[in-house]
Amino acid sequence: MLTAISVSCLAALLALPVIEQSQPCSPDQECKRDPNCPIYKAEPVRCELGKGELSFETAEGSVRGFFVVVQDWQIANDVTVEIPHKGWLIVNLQVGELTTGLEEERQEWHAGAYWTVPADQPLIIQTARDSVVLQTVELMAKP
Repeated sequence: MLTAISVSCLAALLALPVIEQSQPCSPDQECKRDPNCPIYKAEPVRCELGKGELSFETAEGSVRGFFVVVQDWQIANDVTVEIPHKGWLIVNLQVGELTTGLEEERQEWHAGAYWTVPADQPLIIQTARDSVVLQTVELMAKP
């Protein structure tokens, strides 16, 4: 037992310089980023929560049907990604802060915000020093 504790302590002491070197930059330091590093090319992590058909009857008695997909997205910090979609999106930013759009069409969003994206418009997400989690509900007309 004493040997196992001694070995664990020795391993921690030997790893300390490596851990010390891998600490992130402080806010007043300039971080040098390797564009080939996978963390800076991170694709969003998608988790499908559910999908299925949604139908309802209108006042005229006709039945309208939609296909619905609900997904969670985890997006790393300091990236620009496009969230693929074919239908109309309802987006909820659950955690973090982000900017959508490019150039003059930029919009900042904070945790708790909801917005919609038409089917013919791309959803481009830009994160800064904050990773984000969003949930999307995609509505597509039933074929």
